[in-house]
Amino acid sequence: MKDKKILTLDKARLISACLIIMVHTMPLASINGKASFLLSEVFCRIAVPLFLMITGYYIMKKSLKDKKVLIDYTKRVLIYYVISIIIYLPINIYNGVFSSLTFLGLLKELLITGTFYHLWYFPALILGIWITYFILKNMKEKQASIIFVILFMIGLLGDSYYGLLNGISLLENIYGVIFKIFDYTRNGLFYVPIFLYLGYLSNSQKLKIEKKKNIILIIVSLILMLIEGYLLHSQAYQEHTSMYLFLVPLMIFIFMYLINNPGKEEKYLRRVSTVIYIIHPWFIVLIVKLSSLLKLNKYLTDNTIIHFLLVLILTLSFSFIFEYLLEKAPKKKLNVKSKKGKNKK
Repeated sequence: MKDKKILTLDKARLISACLIIMVHTMPLASINGKASFLLSEVFCRIAVPLFLMITGYYIMKKSLKDKKVLIDYTKRVLIYYVISIIIYLPINIYNGVFSSLTFLGLLKELLITGTFYHLWYFPALILGIWITYFILKNMKEKQASIIFVILFMIGLLGDSYYGLLNGISLLENIYGVIFKIFDYTRNGLFYVPIFLYLGYLSNSQKLKIEKKKNIILIIVSLILMLIEGYLLHSQAYQEHTSMYLFLVPLMIFIFMYLINNPGKEEKYLRRVSTVIYIIHPWFIVLIVKLSSLLKLNKYLTDNTIIHFLLVLILTLSFSFIFEYLLEKAPKKKLNVKSKKGKNKK
């Protein structure tokens, strides 16, 4: 059966990239702290899982049939990561990030944590996709699903549910070791595999649900996740705010809606979304520095909605212009080749 292209996923990538900007700028922070938390640190946490599920949808099934697909994809992610490291090198040097690092510390930054706060995603994706591959390759699907759930639950206890470990010395010691290695349980071992697996399942099983029911399930799951996040935050349980119990069913229903409601294919949005993810912190830094230099903090950064909108507009503008230039450059080369071919004939 020919692999069906789920066309709404292209737009979903773009929306996810914009939600990540919301996470890093917290647009409601200057208006209401609780609303800001629920928007940026609960609702917007759907962004990265959506990226991962799209990857799982397109890559995992093909990789299980042909390992070369996974190797080629890993090389592509590595290229993105190396480019990102270079892009953020000036900021890291200016901030003296590397000057105090030991060799092992630098190795950890490169292989696990990421050299800038959002770059954790690339090493986590590489580790997570290979873990997912080996589990699916060597285990039956039921066994694999249990392993993915267990890994996520371990991660959950080290993230939003960390407060439950208070007084349990054995678990506190175990998680102490985990945090020395990873810093967060939002990583390629505990966080990434389950969403790659869910994306893979969506491709292999073609689950379908009636549209109205699907929307209701999305709304109910979202409300439950917002309540979950609010309660955990109010009880000061959270070590980090990336992993929620109701995030999993919410992502399942969101993804089912996307793959069962195809639209126009827009491949260029895939590259645009990647550029947005990589480049947006540069615009955060530039706006903060420029507003400080011009003494416009009150208008450009203290007002977090304005700050968010500026970062969003500049990032989107840069990303679409970059994509336009990228698209335009190869076409010239192709035209030259085609003319040469005609002359030879």
